[in-house]
Amino acid sequence: MQALDKATNRKHIRYANVHHHCSILTIKGFFHLLGQLLLPLLLNIFTVTITFDQRNENRIQRVEDRRLAEQQRQQDLNISRQQRVEDRELANDQREQDLNISCEQRDTDKWIAEQQRQHDRQLAAEKREVDDLNAAIQRNMTRDQRMHEINIEQER
Repeated sequence: MQALDKATNRKHIRYANVHHHCSILTIKGFFHLLGQLLLPLLLNIFTVTITFDQRNENRIQRVEDRRLAEQQRQQDLNISRQQRVEDRELANDQREQDLNISCEQRDTDKWIAEQQRQHDRQLAAEKREVDDLNAAIQRNMTRDQRMHEINIEQER
């Protein structure tokens, strides 16, 4: 094949030289290429690792936030329940106090009414006595008047 054509030979030799030269560069270049690929590969691995780590941290943070929100909700419910209990107790105390005041007022009103009735009875009794006395005086005056008229009639 070498004798066929110098141009072909040259091409063949060039190809062989280039191929041989590429093989030498390939071994050297392999480490160079490995070095060039290794840095982006490590950066990608680092980025993926950081991304997964951040996702995991975000998931943990969400779980923690949910737990804290549940605790806060539970505290709010407990506070609300306690407030309702206190309000109910306060309302019951107020109702009892109002009932006591009402009973006291009713007792006071009964006492005042009884005092008024006694006073009215006393006034009525005094008025009857006065009326009876006036009636007796009037009867006596009428009787005296008749007696006087009878006396005058007899003297005539």
